[in-house]
Amino acid sequence: MRMRIAVRVLLLNPKGEILLMRVDAPNWTHQDGQVGGSFWCTIGGGIEEGESLEAAAKREVFEETGRNDVRLGPPVWFGEGPMIIDGETILKKETYFVGWLETDDVSNAHWNDEEKELVKELRWWSISALAASTERIYPANIAKLLPDVVAGKARDGLVDVGQ
Repeated sequence: MRMRIAVRVLLLNPKGEILLMRVDAPNWTHQDGQVGGSFWCTIGGGIEEGESLEAAAKREVFEETGRNDVRLGPPVWFGEGPMIIDGETILKKETYFVGWLETDDVSNAHWNDEEKELVKELRWWSISALAASTERIYPANIAKLLPDVVAGKARDGLVDVGQ
């Protein structure tokens, strides 16, 4: 099974909202077995050969938001599990960093072709909006775990967010 090492960024604005992107991936199979459909996820993606996790996190923030002024904090979460794309099962290992921006301004000007095809929207979410949402959001337990991150409460070790 192929492995995908990735970074995700819990990108926060001064109001404590998190930036998520809505992805429409018609060839992805979700954890509930549904093929295709939209979902929301954090900023991030796969690391490039020879790239550190921190460098990948900063690069992904720039590519997906146009911002190169992210204040990147430590890794706080991790997730591991299978994902199925075009029928191929891939083991994903994701490290989640916390990052802060001084403003809400973001841009899609640096999206690559795949992002232009798959990403449909960027949106800032409050914790209450996450908790009330019926949309598919990854990681599924983000509304439960995010308040500690926003409050700056450190836990011992990385928190496992599952798949």
